[in-house]
Amino acid sequence: LISDKDISIPLTGLLCVSEECGLVGSSYAMQHHSDYFDDCIFCITVDRRGNEDIITTNSDVKLSSDDIIDKLDEFGEPFGYKHATGSISDVSNIVQTLEINGINMAAGYYGAHTGSEKVVVEELLDSIQWLKVSMMPRMRTYLIGNPSAIKYKPTTAIRMYGYGVYSGGVRHY
Repeated sequence: LISDKDISIPLTGLLCVSEECGLVGSSYAMQHHSDYFDDCIFCITVDRRGNEDIITTNSDVKLSSDDIIDKLDEFGEPFGYKHATGSISDVSNIVQTLEINGINMAAGYYGAHTGSEKVVVEELLDSIQWLKVSMMPRMRTYLIGNPSAIKYKPTTAIRMYGYGVYSGGVRHY
């Protein structure tokens, strides 16, 4: 998406390292370089298993306002995408620091963190195509037309389904 010359929407990219061992890259970027992202109005992470989820709540943070979730469901429904809850990803750090809405989009991978992990490239490309031709232009139009919807203070999403505790005391399953 970042290098696609057909996209006229201004994009800023952040490639993070060490997400799986504590969101290290996004934490560093947000602690030391968050000013680089001052003009960002929405955060998209493409790092979700499967082919239909738009993660709007992680186990630690509600990533999007109810208004934005409704818009995402509206934009995604014709393509088979719907909002869902995920575990944790770099988007949590980014939206909390920048105080904007964000998502973690399906990336077509399966068997995460196993010896049989795989990516179904067609599913990843479907997500990218949806972001490019539908979601990004429509969300940008919505946010530009409703500037009060840009600023969002993500809230803690506490789930009481298990016995594990994520750093900071938030329970997760």
